[in-house]
Amino acid sequence: MSKIFVGKCPQCDANVYQEEGEQIAKCYYCGSIVSALPKADTPLKCVTIEAEVTKRRKSAETNSKIALGLVIMLGILFVGLGVMLSVLGISYAKERLVASNKKQEPATISNFYDKADDSDLDYDEPVELPDVATNQDIETIIEEEAPTAAAPSEASDGSVPQYGDLTVNECKAVEDARFYLNLYSFSRSTLMELLSEGEDAKYTEAEASHALDYMEENDFVDWYTQAMLAAEELLEIYPDYTKKQIVYLLTTGSQRYTQKEAEFAADALGIK
Repeated sequence: MSKIFVGKCPQCDANVYQEEGEQIAKCYYCGSIVSALPKADTPLKCVTIEAEVTKRRKSAETNSKIALGLVIMLGILFVGLGVMLSVLGISYAKERLVASNKKQEPATISNFYDKADDSDLDYDEPVELPDVATNQDIETIIEEEAPTAAAPSEASDGSVPQYGDLTVNECKAVEDARFYLNLYSFSRSTLMELLSEGEDAKYTEAEASHALDYMEENDFVDWYTQAMLAAEELLEIYPDYTKKQIVYLLTTGSQRYTQKEAEFAADALGIK
């Protein structure tokens, strides 16, 4: 049965409805009795409660859709702003890192074969010779004190060091490889990819290979050392991993060390 709106309650000003066919109306809020309106006034003021509820429901749904649309638009705006700020932050940090590393001389990489680091040798300190030294004795002492790595000489234009008989591009590849190794630990396979693969590659595969060969021959890099450094970083993330798991991570994905290098690193760190 429908209810008819008969007016406002004189006591609380709430809407008062009358059951169809009833002579009086009662306020459901304060309980006051309200007389029915004359029949002549009813067609102008009466509406069914169902119609009023439907109207309000449609209005509420419309408002909800508008509010939801505004929330979605604001969300997209904030996400886009966050991504843009992140990109700018990463670019700025990368530029600062590159600028900082250019100011520093690349450090000579130590190895696990008990070979002295070249930086520890003091060539200004006089060599103590035996009381009676022959030419052969002097030559032997000089050979023992001389550095094992070939020291690069500056190029004629002072921009790129010259490493042995390597070409200019190969010397640049050596410089880039040493720069990368100062930032992070890399296997030979990964370093080859950085130097010679992809759209932004600066060197051919042959140039990158010759550069890495030169670094190996002159003790500029030791892949077993790099594998151990990578294993240490993995242990910080996965402290409970076993030797088998660490070796698997070192030989797959972006690491790509050889099986021998990975097993050596795990054994050196005492991973069981």
